Amino acid sequence: MIVNLPVEIVVVITSYLDFKKEDLFYCRLVNKEYKKVMDNPISIKGYPDLEKCSFFVFTMDYHEFIEEKRQREIEAHNEFISAYRLMLMDFGWL
Repeated sequence: MIVNLPVEIVVVITSYLDFKKEDLFYCRLVNKEYKKVMDNPISIKGYPDLEKCSFFVFTMDYHEFIEEKRQREIEAHNEFISAYRLMLMDFGWL
């Protein structure tokens, strides 16, 4: 089914795959055409980190960044709640 899709649609589908369930890896194993699209190097002028980086690696890096950001937000929220409770206890309000 993916063989008949244009490359642009394959890229959009890849962008929304579930990183935690490793859908990206499974899709690469299922279809050779999909793997070829994913492994083609991309290059963006002005961004040397993306020089000859494949779309697969770029997508993995993006998903890892989003997951790390989510984990930091959870950690920061928990630290805030803990500090807030300690402050309330110091002033005798809790």
